[in-house]
Amino acid sequence: MLQTLQLEHHYTVKDKITFPDIICKAGDTFLILGQSGVGKTTLLHILGGLLRPTKGSVSIDGKNMYDISASKMDAYRGHYIGIIFQQAHFVQALTVKENLLLAQQMGGTSDKNKIDELLSSLNIDHKADKYPENLSQGEKQRAAIARALVNNPKIILADEPTSALDDNNCNEVVQLLEQQAKEANAALIIVTHDNRLTEIFANQIILQ
Repeated sequence: MLQTLQLEHHYTVKDKITFPDIICKAGDTFLILGQSGVGKTTLLHILGGLLRPTKGSVSIDGKNMYDISASKMDAYRGHYIGIIFQQAHFVQALTVKENLLLAQQMGGTSDKNKIDELLSSLNIDHKADKYPENLSQGEKQRAAIARALVNNPKIILADEPTSALDDNNCNEVVQLLEQQAKEANAALIIVTHDNRLTEIFANQIILQ
């Protein structure tokens, strides 16, 4: 489903980050670990089509993602890739439900039942008509997870999805991510420094 080959990224001439090759089949889950500054978020942005690597390739279903034109990349990403950012980026003028409807529209889908199911599963269905500014940090994070899953993506990329959650909500979110990935036969890649997750996922990549 997802394969990388000889990925590198240079922010400056002297600042080169080299990443290990990844092969993540449909239904697989990978945990990417590492201390701050080793490039975890940079790698996630490359895998999500948000940052073109200086060198190397990212293939989804055998197609090199960076062969896709910039004009078509947003639609491609909206359809195939669900990204859970460390900091939620919501349209502040829209409610939680409206933000999810917008994500569906951008991905070319429309399924209000899916939105209701996700919000209920994440225990934030009572926040559907609230604006992002009225949510706690943990509620924003769960709403961001719902948005990433709303189009049944084939690749789910999660940047610190449990960092703001207590143990109970952490376990619920992990179970939901695994469940959604299994139902969609999607590859799930989690970038984190949350050591609670190392005991849950066997497939781990440590960035140095």
